Amino acid sequence: MRSIEEIEALIEYEKQYINSKNKNTRRMAKESLKRFEAKLRELITSGIPLDLLKEICAAERDGRYVVLPCKEGDTVYKLCPNNNANCDRCAWGSCGCNGLSARNAKSINTMPHRSLKWIWLFREDFGKTVFLTREAAEAALAEQEAQE
Repeated sequence: MRSIEEIEALIEYEKQYINSKNKNTRRMAKESLKRFEAKLRELITSGIPLDLLKEICAAERDGRYVVLPCKEGDTVYKLCPNNNANCDRCAWGSCGCNGLSARNAKSINTMPHRSLKWIWLFREDFGKTVFLTREAAEAALAEQEAQE
């Protein structure tokens, strides 16, 4: 069984032949694309109940579908204005890090096992003051320090 990545690569490969001057090559590429796209849909939706797929698609069409930047329980790294990498008040922004811009950061707080509520509240801060990897947080802190 092929992986999603392999099928995506095959689709990209076949796309280069869609505009071929050779009519037979174009036809074969279109047929292959249809097969690969059907297989990709099957792999992506495998194990997901049809009712849930319908609900997700309806939410997307209605503008209600949201993809969170991480899942509940993931460790995230938050820039903190305090020079304390273990700031307990950071968890809900009570240390002043709510709305923090990278210019105020002094340390990186490792925040394990965040709840869905926390992820939702800070969703717009991901990539700005909240990061999925320590490396990304360190790069943002270094960039802020270089600007000072």
